[in-house]
Amino acid sequence: MLVAERQSNINQDESTIENQWENYFLEFFGYSKIFKEIERQRHITLGSRETVIPDIILRKDGKDIIDVELKRYSVPFSNAEEQIKSYLKQLGIPVGVFIGNEIRLCWLEYAENRLYSVPIIFKKDNPEGENFIEMVAKGSFSQEKIKGYIKNKMQSKLNVYAIQSELSEELLRSLFEIYFSEKYTEEEINNALSEYSFTINKKMELHGPVVSYPVYPPKGVKPTRQPEPSDDFLGDFSFIIIKTHEERVTLCQRYFNCSRDEALYHATRHSWRVSIDKVNNYSYVLSVINQYVKEVYRIEYWKIVGDHDKWEIDDEKAYGRYEFYGKVASDEIRNRFIGKMIPFKYRKQEMASPVVFSK
Repeated sequence: MLVAERQSNINQDESTIENQWENYFLEFFGYSKIFKEIERQRHITLGSRETVIPDIILRKDGKDIIDVELKRYSVPFSNAEEQIKSYLKQLGIPVGVFIGNEIRLCWLEYAENRLYSVPIIFKKDNPEGENFIEMVAKGSFSQEKIKGYIKNKMQSKLNVYAIQSELSEELLRSLFEIYFSEKYTEEEINNALSEYSFTINKKMELHGPVVSYPVYPPKGVKPTRQPEPSDDFLGDFSFIIIKTHEERVTLCQRYFNCSRDEALYHATRHSWRVSIDKVNNYSYVLSVINQYVKEVYRIEYWKIVGDHDKWEIDDEKAYGRYEFYGKVASDEIRNRFIGKMIPFKYRKQEMASPVVFSK
């Protein structure tokens, strides 16, 4: 019913949507207007001049329990995220609900000053919609249950990103080696796999079939081959080349809630199995994705990953590994390498390790 009514009211203004959801909270969620459990447009004064007005505040046993912010059904959560965070602080409660192009169940972690949220898509027979009604309903409302639900959902999402960040050509090859190891010798497996290359590509959502056609040069024109980067690519510089993945950058961006540049730095610097004596001989790191240099960092120091350095998205292998701290290199050095492909000798099979040394 909620999905069908949303579709028919997709272009309605916020006032109409507020009226609609006030009725939902009465009919489906068990709140009462007689006992003042649904309060609309409360004016909260901030200082001498500023006033904020939450759309709907749900109450239970005479106490505020949920701030509900409603927007037009085309408005994304990002447009209201800071507003919800601010209103929750003013009300002194942790639970919020956003209703716009999707439903978001929110939890403000005051100790971290961070708003966590999980989306609930407007979709017929969506089981998450039933969970939402149960958690927000007056009779079954529980702050701890909502907090646990949101944290579990977010951890599951981080786990998915962690798995995706570890998908690589090296992993695929190692799985083949394990699969064939019961039947064949190591030499036979290596000889067989040496004639193949492996790639992992993320699926794209496409509208219709994709047809590939061979591309031929005009008659009389010989096809040109892109020149390989020369072996003197690094010149007199000594570098560590760290190969990371777009998926790992995205994971870090979501985990740290930071810019892509900061996420690339985190994806490059953290948790590597290296010799501390060896890495201390190098001053720079090239951050490489899909064989191309994305950034250059000047290393300040390396340190072992301890209990306080481990990320929630790390696995148990992070302990005992190393991470570096540093800054973006000078423009002179960055301009020399960013956007360039690393030479073949750093890409060939025996250089499949994610951490490669120039000398």
